[in-house]
Amino acid sequence: MQGNKSCYYIRQFLSLPKDSDFPCLFIMKKTVVTVVGKDSVGIIAKVCTYLANNSVNILDIAQTIVDGFFNMMMIVDVAGSSKDFGTLSHELEQIGEEMGCIIKAQREDIFDKMHRI
Repeated sequence: MQGNKSCYYIRQFLSLPKDSDFPCLFIMKKTVVTVVGKDSVGIIAKVCTYLANNSVNILDIAQTIVDGFFNMMMIVDVAGSSKDFGTLSHELEQIGEEMGCIIKAQREDIFDKMHRI
């Protein structure tokens, strides 16, 4: 599992070896995924299949259709994925282009920082 400051502090707090992955398994990496576009069959299925195939857990999901336009917002946990955030984000954008939708993935910490300003 990737090393980060949170993992370092948890290992230190629990007096675990530096190479231990155990505590990192419980750290979530929340990401907001939005999908917007003209409604068509299979949008949710394609996005959810991609996420499942990449070990991305869906924590919350909301979707609506207004006057033929599809809008979905998902909160996902990307900690279990072997792909880095940039790759996941890029591949989701490509899936969106194939379906005629706009798909954006944004890290939760961006939203946290925006609300502090």
